Amino acid sequence: MNEDEAEANKIVQALLAHNQMEEVAAYLRRGRPFKEASEADLNRAWAAAFELSLGHGERQYRQQLDDLGAELQLRGIEPPVHLVEKTMEKIQQRIRDMPPDARDAARDAIGYFIEKMNEPKH
Repeated sequence: MNEDEAEANKIVQALLAHNQMEEVAAYLRRGRPFKEASEADLNRAWAAAFELSLGHGERQYRQQLDDLGAELQLRGIEPPVHLVEKTMEKIQQRIRDMPPDARDAARDAIGYFIEKMNEPKH
């Protein structure tokens, strides 16, 4: 991995960590609806929500995916990505197939996020 790739990886990791914190806080504000679910049920539900939301573009499942991910995180459990490997491969291919200007827009959004993170806090 070259220096630019390493820097890009750090930026993406920071973005993901920030988003996860925001999602967990919002999930807790909503009363932690999946608190009583078993680990197996959480894993199955997370995989189904991932497939519907990210694999098929069913936006109404995005909140459920975020909430299930937050519950897994609160329990210290990694999301069961092994259950969605084929969908992840399809998503990666869609990103590779994006026109360059769309990829540039994504990079700009990440850059904006980094700028906001570096702003002085009040």
